[in-house]
Amino acid sequence: MIDCQVHAIIIKVAALGLMPDRHLGKSLKEMQPHLLLMRDKYGLNVCGEGGEYETFTLDCPLFRSRIVVDDVQTVISSADPVCPVGYLNFTKLRLVAKERIEPVVIKNSLDFIHDLNESSYSDLSDPDLSETELELIERSSCGMVAGGIGVSRGSVMRNSFSKDDLSGTAGATAVVLSRSNSITKELTICATLEPAPYSKSPVRIITKARSSISASGECGPTSSDGPMEVLPPFHCSRESRPLSNRPRAIVNSKGWMWVAGVQGCGEDSRQAMASALTTLEEMVQSRSFTLRQICYITLYVRNMGEYSFINEIYSTVFAFANPPTRVCVECPLPADCAVVLEAVAFNPVSSGKL
Repeated sequence: MIDCQVHAIIIKVAALGLMPDRHLGKSLKEMQPHLLLMRDKYGLNVCGEGGEYETFTLDCPLFRSRIVVDDVQTVISSADPVCPVGYLNFTKLRLVAKERIEPVVIKNSLDFIHDLNESSYSDLSDPDLSETELELIERSSCGMVAGGIGVSRGSVMRNSFSKDDLSGTAGATAVVLSRSNSITKELTICATLEPAPYSKSPVRIITKARSSISASGECGPTSSDGPMEVLPPFHCSRESRPLSNRPRAIVNSKGWMWVAGVQGCGEDSRQAMASALTTLEEMVQSRSFTLRQICYITLYVRNMGEYSFINEIYSTVFAFANPPTRVCVECPLPADCAVVLEAVAFNPVSSGKL
């Protein structure tokens, strides 16, 4: 956030090493050294992922106006001498237009891939190659591109070279590119260098030249003027087999029960939800538990658009005070399964294991 010029201030503290009277209202840039110190001293999460602090963003490059705090109140919700808790209550805010707004370039995922430098992947290089040999590969690759000769993308990746490849030169009509961990020499790929005008295109066409392997193990194109063979398209096949499901439950000696794999099947989401809740109730009662002793439920649904129908049936079963907490998540369930339930219950008088 600091590197991206996000101006955020601390508006709540609730951790050892953070004091409301000292740290509330300070920016993250001001707090960074102290947060790092508290991490080493008390194990504080510098990013506040454990709820150590909360922030409020006043300005960032995406904002057309910045937020100015004119009046604020400090509220101490816990005056604990070791770990006090406090927060800021903004009573008056205003927007101030920025005088000069610099254009912000928002990148997509492909832009980040384009910005990657192959030097970032030095740890993926062949460990047998020395720094001098790696530099030679880089210079050769850069020289081929600068000279108007297009190469396939695989020929400029560091992890695509081995010691045997260093004998190739940039002026040759073909460069032998072999994987450093190739199993046999016959698997060596010969990449044909395409002269201009094809090199002017930003898109490199990867082709495979017809090659012959001599007794010495070297390969080369059989004909420099012959047509190039285009690589066949990549085909992917997928296999699947149905797995039988059986809901399971386990109870420990301390009275906790975990229920998993409760599927709801039916013609529609209402019937599926009713079926799942019936199965859950039967499993709970067979182990001397009740629905009121369920602490929380995880509900997986195939289509969140049918949540209202699912919740309608769910509300009729848990129609009592203090129902269990619930998490509802949409996920790609099979076509014949609209709902999957998981639950955790507690009964201090129960014991045993199933």
